[in-house]
Amino acid sequence: MGILQNENAIPSASGGAGFYSHQIEQSCRFDSGSSSFLEAGFDGNSGQTAYTISFWIKRGNLFTGNDQVIMGNSGGWANWHFDNTDSNLEGVNQRGQSTPGALRDTGGWYNIIINQTATQDTVNIWINGVSQTVTSSGSGNFYTPLTNVSSAKLWLGKNSSSTYFDGYMAEVILVDGSNKINTDFGEFKNSIWKPIEYSGSFGTDGFHLKFQDANALGDDSSGNNNDFTANNMGADHQVLDSPTFGS
Repeated sequence: MGILQNENAIPSASGGAGFYSHQIEQSCRFDSGSSSFLEAGFDGNSGQTAYTISFWIKRGNLFTGNDQVIMGNSGGWANWHFDNTDSNLEGVNQRGQSTPGALRDTGGWYNIIINQTATQDTVNIWINGVSQTVTSSGSGNFYTPLTNVSSAKLWLGKNSSSTYFDGYMAEVILVDGSNKINTDFGEFKNSIWKPIEYSGSFGTDGFHLKFQDANALGDDSSGNNNDFTANNMGADHQVLDSPTFGS
């Protein structure tokens, strides 16, 4: 689909508690000026090829000239980012994936769901519940930024080129080894995409980051204990602003 701006951003005050059956109580602030990021405290090497990740973001500083990385692999070959023209959401693994759409509304939340299928030749992407056209380029197989990568770390908000994300993230869920779809994480109500509580399993290397502990922002709530370590982030990086609650 085309440019994604104000008309598709999720306002954090859309009906409050009466509108949302599932509340996301806080988010984590990523500050590119302070080089803040989260690093996986575990090596992901489950042997799975499929994964699905769902996360909510709210943009901060918008700029051109550098990619804004949402997540990256310390090995340097896998990341998801907004390109340096801020016009596309792109993934880089052994091959490249791209979907057009500028998410430039700094006042609204966006839900991005990415599913890498087990066949390694298909990536499905939904933004605010709407399926996107994905264009692939290059050769080779796809690999996740987490599993099947020996001794490599997954970063949220950074890549191996030390390019950082600026903005907020909320309810980051990775399901390892499973193909999930948009309705596993959200639903439409009054034409607005809203989160629902994820009720499935997470797989070996899956995790669920709620950012509920200001002193341990990377705590995993999935039951897997796949915790992340906060870098250049203090307790003040937990904020009461989320897709369901405006600060």
